[in-house]
Amino acid sequence: MTGTGERAPHPAAPSAGSGPSAGPAPASTSGADPGPDERAARLLEAFAEHLSVERGRSPHTVRAYVGDVRDLLAAARRRGGGDPADVDLALLRAWLSGEARAL
Repeated sequence: MTGTGERAPHPAAPSAGSGPSAGPAPASTSGADPGPDERAARLLEAFAEHLSVERGRSPHTVRAYVGDVRDLLAAARRRGGGDPADVDLALLRAWLSGEARAL
């Protein structure tokens, strides 16, 4: 932990401004701004690659984590949001609560 109470970044973590989330996403092949589903798919793909390549997680872990994020994004769509940016703390808490009740 740093002196500010925040956790120091992992030495293998990409620095700010690098990695798959750095900068704008590549333009879609149609030339139009990608829709929420395309953005979500790109983010999920980048997340899966990060878990697998940069964090060394097993294929089973990657599949489970990506599946959980897909479920969370589906909950956002049911709530009326279609973009990954629509996920907020209230939605995350509601989704986690539902997941816990399902156990």
